[in-house]
Amino acid sequence: FRGFPSVFAVTNGSVGAVILSRRPGNRVGLVLAAIGVLAGILTLVLEYANAGLVGAPGSFPGAVWSAWLAAWIWVPLVILMAPVLIAIYPDGHFLSARWRRVGLRTALGGVLTVVVLATRPGPLQNFAFADNPLGFLPADAADGLFGLGMLLIVAQILVATASMLVRYRRADRDSRQQLKWFALAALIL
Repeated sequence: FRGFPSVFAVTNGSVGAVILSRRPGNRVGLVLAAIGVLAGILTLVLEYANAGLVGAPGSFPGAVWSAWLAAWIWVPLVILMAPVLIAIYPDGHFLSARWRRVGLRTALGGVLTVVVLATRPGPLQNFAFADNPLGFLPADAADGLFGLGMLLIVAQILVATASMLVRYRRADRDSRQQLKWFALAALIL
């Protein structure tokens, strides 16, 4: 489904904007708005690359760079949607200083994954017929580092989910209701 980034842009961006209009500086609202902006950028670069590389090859300047950006910009989007939002919802804070390590390990995994995707040689993700214009990282190293980065991200998603369970056990009635709605939305997603 090519339109999924557009759906994320509209839904998360709208909810983030509503939260920020009522509570300026709210971290959950900021994360949701950032998800909306990143998803909108992803939609734009994907469609530009499709038009320039598939629809009318050679007619759009920089289409391969647009495909290059689309090959890795999804990583920060996933990081904000999964471990970060899960770890700070509903009050915008990590449970404690110890739980802040989730954010640090997620950032490390994200940076590693982005660097690998941005510099891995060969075809670009979603555009197998276009080679990476910055592909200089040795292929063997790229595969291992990509696996490590994704392992870090997935592990932090699981840790963030555990923090949500701890948060639920400690929460008052209203916060528990918010967490239930969030879980329902995550299940639907």
